[in-house]
Amino acid sequence: MPLQAHQALPYALFFLTGMAPWMLVNALFLQLAAFTDGHGGFAVPEGNAIASYMALAIQFGNIVTIGYVCLGKYIKFDLRKVILSILILEILTTLWLSFAWKAQMRVLGAHISVTLILVAFTSGVVGSMSNVTFWPFAVFYSPSMTAAMALGTSFSNILPSILAAMQLPGPSPRFSTSLFFVLTAGMLVIATLSFGLIGWTDLASPVKEAKEDSLTTPLLPRRKASLSRASSATRRRSANNNYSPCPPPQNANSNKNNTVSSGGVSLPSAGMRCSRNKEKIKGRYQESSGGGKEGKERGPPKALRVKVESVGSNGTGAKAVNNANVSPYSLPVFLQLWSCIMYFYIPGIQTFLVQSFAEKGKVLLWFTVVDKCVGVFGRFAASRSSLYLSAEMCCSLQTVAFGFMFITGWPFNLSSVGLIISCGFHSVLYSYTNTLVYMNNVRTQKNKSRAKAMSEWLGIAQQVGASTGIAVAFLQTVSGFFR
Repeated sequence: MPLQAHQALPYALFFLTGMAPWMLVNALFLQLAAFTDGHGGFAVPEGNAIASYMALAIQFGNIVTIGYVCLGKYIKFDLRKVILSILILEILTTLWLSFAWKAQMRVLGAHISVTLILVAFTSGVVGSMSNVTFWPFAVFYSPSMTAAMALGTSFSNILPSILAAMQLPGPSPRFSTSLFFVLTAGMLVIATLSFGLIGWTDLASPVKEAKEDSLTTPLLPRRKASLSRASSATRRRSANNNYSPCPPPQNANSNKNNTVSSGGVSLPSAGMRCSRNKEKIKGRYQESSGGGKEGKERGPPKALRVKVESVGSNGTGAKAVNNANVSPYSLPVFLQLWSCIMYFYIPGIQTFLVQSFAEKGKVLLWFTVVDKCVGVFGRFAASRSSLYLSAEMCCSLQTVAFGFMFITGWPFNLSSVGLIISCGFHSVLYSYTNTLVYMNNVRTQKNKSRAKAMSEWLGIAQQVGASTGIAVAFLQTVSGFFR
């Protein structure tokens, strides 16, 4: 659907807002060349291990998001104020990083880059919080605004990458690391101002007039006794295989013959009419079996039989039965898990992959730029192309590209160009696989309840895979595996 003229400004505001959440995370990894390839060698005490430490700190940021989601069941949070708060926090953190990124602290006899680790943790908090605040906020606006925010999220990789390519971090950068982070903070200020215009002006109006507290709805629903009793009664009636619950008879006009008096004429009551309808339906089921009323009753036709079987005998409804049929051990869940383990393992060890090349700072820069920028092409191809590879083939090709990075880079160090190309293919294939498993779930799963349950398992597999890949890289780093 083409963008209307009056939607251009709101679209631009949502695009700029979408750039903010993950920009600081991307900026940190784009400066790895400055951290590990300075004038006198390593600029940080951790050396090449700093990438693994930052990746682990970012992952710990999810703890804050989990606490926020749990508190949302009991406390009403204003989404506008929450989003504005985390954006301001990101700006202040970036400015602090620009002046104190070399700060160190001695802990247990070892020096650590305290500023880098704390900023990495804060950037992880901001990024993970955006998943439970930015997207629920965008629901109140037209779908095109959500698309604009998603596009802006993709550009949170591209714009810092362009800035880093202009800087060329390493032994002889064109401008300092501090200036790089100041410019990053400037882009975050623009994104924050854009969100302020969305939330507190009429430049971007919601699709529907919402209630006063519509933007403070908790993430987890509160249980209401009246609704709970009503839903329980509905489930009990559904458990009796009644397709439409029969209304109770009218007490004032009902009699022993289940009739209702109306103008001197006796009419069947609602309960009697419902009973007759059930008898007619039962007769049709028997006739469909081929033997009429005298034939063997084989049950309802297939289409209706699915509806009957969707209600469990315990009255829990269709959702419990449908979710029970979705296995977490299915092939799409495994593909998602393995693909995420490979992809999130690489950032923690990328400094070691390039450590033996002569110009490792330049190689590391372009390795990171390619990794951050080309993934969007994989997502676009998976969502737009009608002739797409299977998820199994994509994941297999990603595994091949993953192996080639260790052939062209550490420990064989065959080719820096081959390493960067392998990284690009690996990133595209991960994005393709990650998008495709979700889209295949929607395309092939006709039952919405099963599709929702499978999406939840795919999301869990993505998070578990990310945590596993980062944890493995960290353990290998601290154990001296890459020395």
